[in-house]
Amino acid sequence: MAKKYRKYYFGIFEDGPILKIAQIINSNGHPILIDIKKTEMENSIYHDTSRNYDNQPTEVNANELGVDSLPDINLEESGDLDSVISPHEHLLSVFPLNQGRIGLNANDERLAVNYTDRSLRSLSRRDLIKLNLVNSDEMRDKDVMWGLVPTAQDQTCIIIHKGENRLFSYLQRYNKIQSERKYFYSLIDSNDISLINAARMNYEFDKEDDVLVIYLGFDYKKGILMKGDEFVKSLPIITSSESLDLEREICSRLALYQDEMEIPHVDKVIVCGEYCQDVMLEAIADTFPSTEVVRFKFSNLLFSEELGDDIPEEELAANVIPISLACKILFNKSSNLIQTNFLEKSVIKSQKLVQFSWHSFLMLAILLGITFTFTNNILELQNKLKVMEVQLENKKNEYEKAKSEHDTNPNIANDIRRLTTQFEKMKSLYSNKAIWSQILENLTQEFNKYPVSWLSNIQGNQDGFTISGSTTKRENIVKICSSFPDGTIKSVMSAEWEKRTIWNFEIRYSYLPALPIVQSWAEKKSQDIVDNTNQKIKKQVSTTKKAKNNMDPEYIKYQQITDEYYSYHHDDMIIHAQDFIKKYPKSPLVANCRYLIGEIYYRNGKISEAEKLFDEVLKVESTMEPYALYQLAQIYSKTDRQYLAIVNLNLVTKKFPGSEVISKAKILFNELAAYHE
Repeated sequence: MAKKYRKYYFGIFEDGPILKIAQIINSNGHPILIDIKKTEMENSIYHDTSRNYDNQPTEVNANELGVDSLPDINLEESGDLDSVISPHEHLLSVFPLNQGRIGLNANDERLAVNYTDRSLRSLSRRDLIKLNLVNSDEMRDKDVMWGLVPTAQDQTCIIIHKGENRLFSYLQRYNKIQSERKYFYSLIDSNDISLINAARMNYEFDKEDDVLVIYLGFDYKKGILMKGDEFVKSLPIITSSESLDLEREICSRLALYQDEMEIPHVDKVIVCGEYCQDVMLEAIADTFPSTEVVRFKFSNLLFSEELGDDIPEEELAANVIPISLACKILFNKSSNLIQTNFLEKSVIKSQKLVQFSWHSFLMLAILLGITFTFTNNILELQNKLKVMEVQLENKKNEYEKAKSEHDTNPNIANDIRRLTTQFEKMKSLYSNKAIWSQILENLTQEFNKYPVSWLSNIQGNQDGFTISGSTTKRENIVKICSSFPDGTIKSVMSAEWEKRTIWNFEIRYSYLPALPIVQSWAEKKSQDIVDNTNQKIKKQVSTTKKAKNNMDPEYIKYQQITDEYYSYHHDDMIIHAQDFIKKYPKSPLVANCRYLIGEIYYRNGKISEAEKLFDEVLKVESTMEPYALYQLAQIYSKTDRQYLAIVNLNLVTKKFPGSEVISKAKILFNELAAYHE
């Protein structure tokens, strides 16, 4: 009975008043088309949802009604429309929907499409959806489903379906009247995804080919742009409801997309849908004179003996979407297909319970076996722990005995503490020198841009520094103010000098953000020695030489990179950091090196190179993640992508509330919010 229940695969497509159904079966991994039919309803099936099915008698018996003996129904000649079966009920009764799996198309008016520059591999893609595209009420009501589709530009297309799928609800109500056995619903897909899957199943494209798939239906008209097998974007083809020259209107829209550079040079155009006649193909070929324009063909589809092989190509091309829906259910594990499903999770779960409930006894036996095994292992580990505790106690006694036999030299610990204190002072002075060197170089570059301006004084304290200067052009003051973070103009005064107006100004800045430095092996070793001054230290000179010889080369290399960064040898630092990434690709310090290179690129005006490096930092877990998010937010804000900047700042404040950059992130967020207001 189970095999018969899963024998058939149905695709149901509703396009305005047009309802289409395709039925296929599986024959050794090849889809065989059993039947395709369509009907034109008086209006969309959505307008029929208020009909009371509980009070309506069943006019047609699906078991007695054959495919070839369907009665013709004339609704206009009937006096009582409620007593006559509707066109879509008439069509549904032909197919044994209760003996197979059903796939539907999603409500096109309830779909929202968003593109993000983030790759599908990004770890924060679900946070992006929850924080910015779906509000908390919708998440709580579970009335929203989404699918993530990778694109050829390493972006992510987010398709969101909100609210009820009314075709699905109608079929559920219709099923209660027509059949005692429940329908088995497998998926609900958007029409765009169905077209992409159909192209992947029936064509082999070169990776560099630009392919345009055009579907021309009754209401649904869309162009799907692909790079080889990869999806790029969808282009809506909007036409008037009462078009007298449909070919000209569609071709005008396609030509407009070409003029707006939405469509690049296209190598192949594939046309399908209701209006894929020869006249339409010729008109599209005139729009793309140097491109191959063809009608959609199924290369891997077989036909039943009842249908034969002489089905018109136009009819097959018009049924691409329902056939694609049915084939996706058949090949649901194919890695070549885009796997999305807008079917409610509660429906999927309820249908799976019937199939897998018999596994409960097997799972219980497995859990009991695992529990028994773990219990034995725990008992063995407890016995080993007791033995090790006795051994540890013996070792402690031996250590105390050896310690009492030798005198500890207290001068060694004092020398180490004194040297450590001196080192910290030198390190602080070294960092301050590097920071002021960077500040002076940036100020020199800024004032070189405006030769009519000069610097007269600079003072610093713990919170920031203040500069005083003069200029002959007042607008230069605003430009110089943006040289460092948190620039604030404290005063501007005019004065006359040799019959010219001089503007004296005073500007307050914050220091540039300092980067965290990973503690080197040598520093960690010194700290361990200080914390354990009560232990016996033997042979100080030989131990110190041995520690220097055994220092980890990976951390030595990274320490060299950070020293070059703070000493402002940025060219050498970039070379050594890139060499570090190649030599230690699996090191956790690779993210730090990429961040350092990205920051230098950003300061030197290489915005695109810096953005790529900061994106690489976010692909792995590291301490530099909040800094990279903040730097990307700055880049987005300066490249007219304020929306993405706000997204990144939201992630910083929610995921890293204790980070050092949280205050600067809030300031930038307020500036962007004020800009949008």
